[in-house]
Amino acid sequence: MKLGNKRGIMFRSMSALTKTPVEILTVFTGFKRSANRKTGNMVQSYILVADVEPVTAWKDGDDVAVCGNCALRYTGKPACYVNKGHDPYAVWHACYRGAYLEVGVDVDFKEAIAFIGQHKVRYGAYGDPSAAPHIFGALQSHTGYTHQWKTSDLEEECMASVETVYQKRKANEKGWRTYRIVHDAIELEKDEIMCPFPKVQCVDCKLCGGAKIPAKNIATLPVRGDHH
Repeated sequence: MKLGNKRGIMFRSMSALTKTPVEILTVFTGFKRSANRKTGNMVQSYILVADVEPVTAWKDGDDVAVCGNCALRYTGKPACYVNKGHDPYAVWHACYRGAYLEVGVDVDFKEAIAFIGQHKVRYGAYGDPSAAPHIFGALQSHTGYTHQWKTSDLEEECMASVETVYQKRKANEKGWRTYRIVHDAIELEKDEIMCPFPKVQCVDCKLCGGAKIPAKNIATLPVRGDHH
């Protein structure tokens, strides 16, 4: 499969994070080149509410369909590092300009998964991969994170994003490797190591690939651009 003049691949599906049906768009971009400073040259994935642009979805709480119960969602003092008015906004609008191949219209599901699988993929540049487990579970992640570790089945592909030692230990008990923000290296538990960035980019590190990677849990300092 070739992208031709298209910039990526877009899937339509219903969110797995809401009780009532909400259509979401899962978009993979950066097949030719990604300039992300932390990840390096990796395909980036965005999970977006289909009929509400990202800034409005974030402010109104509709982002629950793509972010689930993430503790970093909008609460009056947004803690999430992602600027919804930048890349997510641009990708959402590009979906409606026909910038991407659409699965089920331009290409079938298996062909799209096979093509994406040839690349190193970052799960969730924006949005939680557990919103579309049938897509992300069909791939082999290179880097992936989810806040839905209590209910998700993506432990082989994703790190459990946690905020506390208690959450870390509970996630570990459930078979997840974890990723958490610490304020000093002295906070590390014995089964944790610090993220090696900026010495190593994600594309070369490969440690945040879920339970399939036989490595310790990962911790990081709260720097701008962290993809927790």
